[in-house]
Amino acid sequence: MPVAYLVVGLAWIFGSDHVLDWLFRDDPGALLFAGSLNGVLFVVVTAVLMHLALLARWEPVSAAAGEAERLHARLWQPVTMFLIAGLMIAAAGYGLYARQAGEVRKEAATKLQAISDLNSLQVAAWFADRRRPMREAADSPFTGRAVAD
Repeated sequence: MPVAYLVVGLAWIFGSDHVLDWLFRDDPGALLFAGSLNGVLFVVVTAVLMHLALLARWEPVSAAAGEAERLHARLWQPVTMFLIAGLMIAAAGYGLYARQAGEVRKEAATKLQAISDLNSLQVAAWFADRRRPMREAADSPFTGRAVAD
């Protein structure tokens, strides 16, 4: 069982890294987020599979009432630790997502500002090009005489 887990786990890690690199080659921010999401998915899937494997091999112990209660109390400790670890992973994932989302928004705003500045410069140059012939015609001595007559 441990060898199968090792093989499948390594195949998941290396295979999914290549797939994510292929899918998000042009967007490093999306690649980073997808890699984080892939890691979370790996942890969730392996936790579920481990739980199912333990359930399949679970055999209740017939013991005295007091011993059964102590065993029951001890079983909640790993479950509680697993839940706490899961919450910590979820909180870290959310923090990473929030930070990356902020960085992506900043980058998008910077790009949009650059595009806006370029467009306003292009419009100003276009207006200047359109005004120049009219200004030359208005300033020409020939046009001034023709308008005056």
